[in-house]
Amino acid sequence: MATISYDWRIRQVMAERGLFMTSDLIAPLRQRNVVLSNAQIYRIVTTKPKRINVDVLMAICDVLECNPADLLVNTLLPGSKKFVASASGTPAVGSLRPIKSKSPFPESD
Repeated sequence: MATISYDWRIRQVMAERGLFMTSDLIAPLRQRNVVLSNAQIYRIVTTKPKRINVDVLMAICDVLECNPADLLVNTLLPGSKKFVASASGTPAVGSLRPIKSKSPFPESD
């Protein structure tokens, strides 16, 4: 079974944009009506969040001119076997094989 985790890349994305201090996010986030304390922003930047408010995530993405996939990167933990499935839990389309359908109409001679 696969064990999925994620990397939180906000520090790397911030550095690519020339932002090196957590306080660099305070004013731009406030301009987007997201008011967080210094401690809250510090935690968001320095620790991998277990959950994050979507409005906060989207404001961060807007400030950093990126999308959530730039900040959250899926990783498969070592020793895990990858299981390919859709979100519904059924096999992914690529693993399915077509089956010849039967005509609903009787064959005529």
